[in-house]
Amino acid sequence: MTARRPRFQRYTDAERKAALRKYRKARAAGKSPTAAARSAGTDIAVIERWEDEAATPVKFTPRDRACLGCSITFRSAHPGNRLCPKCSGAIAALPAAWSA
Repeated sequence: MTARRPRFQRYTDAERKAALRKYRKARAAGKSPTAAARSAGTDIAVIERWEDEAATPVKFTPRDRACLGCSITFRSAHPGNRLCPKCSGAIAALPAAWSA
């Protein structure tokens, strides 16, 4: 039987892959997430962090967008960015009482 690794000790890539493989196999067998993580030799918080890191982030491509303030076209990579730099700077310069 292998000794338990301290909770915050770093894992090698091979150890990480082996632990995730054991965890997924135990989950497929019907074990609870906590029990599956323990059988894989680690903590559920570590498994969740590894799975979050493995998720691929959404990559936005830059494209031309119309400013909602002055209607000029500007390049923006994020769909939530709808104000050109000039308009967003003007809003940031307003007194705090006006933006409430």
